[in-house]
Amino acid sequence: MTNYLLSLQAGLSEIARTVTENSPICVVVQDSHYKEVHVDLQLIVSEIFESRDRPLSKRYDYPATALLSKMNPRARVHLPTRTNTETLLVFR
Repeated sequence: MTNYLLSLQAGLSEIARTVTENSPICVVVQDSHYKEVHVDLQLIVSEIFESRDRPLSKRYDYPATALLSKMNPRARVHLPTRTNTETLLVFR
């Protein structure tokens, strides 16, 4: 999990660095679960961009219906009913 989050931070930091200051950055993110623990990737991504002076300007939430975890019987053991959200995040 640590490696995943460090890689995510490095990738998003590079996007924030290379996109011109006046251009928006649009990212689609789906929250997740690690076993029964909810991982709020929308919040994590927002905090990474905001720490790079790219504030969140818009957020659009949608229910995520196509989840690979629904096909994995081992994932259902940890959390039998999952509700995920897919989100479009727009940063300035």
